[in-house]
Amino acid sequence: MSHLPRAMPAADPPPPLPACAQRVADGLVLRLKVVASARRSALAGALGERLKVRIAAPAQDGRANAAVLALIGAWLGCRRAAIISGASSPEKSVHLPGVSTLSSAQLAAAGLPCARSGKD
Repeated sequence: MSHLPRAMPAADPPPPLPACAQRVADGLVLRLKVVASARRSALAGALGERLKVRIAAPAQDGRANAAVLALIGAWLGCRRAAIISGASSPEKSVHLPGVSTLSSAQLAAAGLPCARSGKD
């Protein structure tokens, strides 16, 4: 019998993310296309490499930005979401510290396709 230490099993790689999301050191960054003054606030699926977000609030005095952060925060359970680029543009990037992945249910709720891992 050998007394060599056993190799630890390799950790599974994190599941793939949709094109609108990017992993960063402390969480995720989501790229959004925001449509302000919509009939209702909702996640509206993929639009190219961005997540389309409809916001009922108008794009005045930061109201739409606050509504975007509230909607994304409620969707992912992240209270510290922050707009890191595009504060005065419909194309925004939102940093989500502490969020490392998106579940199938979260992707489905946003109208995003679930990425396949290839383990089927």
